Amino acid sequence: MTLIFTGENQQANAAVEKITIRGILAHDAVGIGFGAEPDSYNSLKSMIANDPDNRTGWSGFISVCNNSLSVGTDGKPILDPETGKPISPWEEKDRGNTDDSGRDKIYNVSDYQKEIVAKYGPEVYEKALKSGKSLGYETGTKTEIYSKNHHPLPCTDGQEGFYYNNFDFNLTMTFEVKMEEPVIPPLSDAKVTGKVYWELQRLKDDEPSYVVISSAFQIPEGKHYATREEYHLASYEGAVLKEPSPISVETPGMPLKGSTLSYGFEYEYTDEPIGWECHEWEEDEDGDEDCVDWQFNKDPDWEKVEYANFSDSMKIDHSQGEKIKASSLTEILKKKWVVGRMDVFGPSKTSSVYHERYRKADDNDRKDVYNLKTQTTLPMTPGKLIYEVELPSGAHENADFYPLKKSQSSGFYRPVEVDESLREDYKK
Repeated sequence: MTLIFTGENQQANAAVEKITIRGILAHDAVGIGFGAEPDSYNSLKSMIANDPDNRTGWSGFISVCNNSLSVGTDGKPILDPETGKPISPWEEKDRGNTDDSGRDKIYNVSDYQKEIVAKYGPEVYEKALKSGKSLGYETGTKTEIYSKNHHPLPCTDGQEGFYYNNFDFNLTMTFEVKMEEPVIPPLSDAKVTGKVYWELQRLKDDEPSYVVISSAFQIPEGKHYATREEYHLASYEGAVLKEPSPISVETPGMPLKGSTLSYGFEYEYTDEPIGWECHEWEEDEDGDEDCVDWQFNKDPDWEKVEYANFSDSMKIDHSQGEKIKASSLTEILKKKWVVGRMDVFGPSKTSSVYHERYRKADDNDRKDVYNLKTQTTLPMTPGKLIYEVELPSGAHENADFYPLKKSQSSGFYRPVEVDESLREDYKK
């Protein structure tokens, strides 16, 4: 068997397996191992007349002796003017052959299943059958297996003669089959997922809170055949980051107050393997080069690289360091302050804002206004207050989470009617 792989280029869709089958002995209804050959004028005459389809590789003719063809009226032999040799007295009456090198006869692959499987195996037979092609005569493979020539000399006018021979010959065929690519899982249409946030966190006991920034994205498995050059991007006041891994930074909160956090994600990808590559070429009988060793390269085809990127932004709008003025505690308790923001992509974008606030404890009965009588006492503290906060990272759920300064809170109360110049002397 000759296996030839050919194609216009070395890429996956061009790889074709060209298979040539040779040396398949043609079937013959008679001959050695198939019964008797014609051995007389009449049996060959009948065979020529019937031209049986189930005979292959035979040829012959019948003739009758006619001495007038070879002897002149003067009794001398008649010579061939070209060769100078005596002309034969045998006159050809009919001729026939089914030497398939001389006519367009085809042979069905299914009739030669046994021979093809024995020589090339069942897989090649199935490919040959599936191709729809047929076997044909293989040039230069005839082997004479039987021959008989009955033309005695001298002969008597009307005497019958014949010549017959039979050849075994081989069949061949060449067909092409598209090479099957390895099974590669289909790509998904899943979206890139990720989470970006900033939040205030008390990282040092007696210092103002820091802004913690996190930016992390993931490419879903199976979205692309291969990816590379993945970068997480973030920029904020005084910094531009481009990292191959998720970004996590901590920076003092005050310089970032009122600024913008810009973020993004980018990567390169390809959705195709390199595919078929030729590893060996051979020259065929016509002088053309065919690939005889195609191999499927599953490595990513980076010549077909594509680029993916996106970007977005969010405000860093915390209230660190601001003074709060209110006419009553109730008014303050209605307020809440931004301590973080988060954008989640999974796959659509959702944005969340996180706050801190105070509320009265359930047993806190302090009022905003007291109508005092002479010698009446006045509660000087706001009572028990509950501090509540939620952060994008979930850090507020940790057992050791403590957002307030280690030095705790402190303050002063002054009578409102005291002159401003004296308030420092009368603070309580």
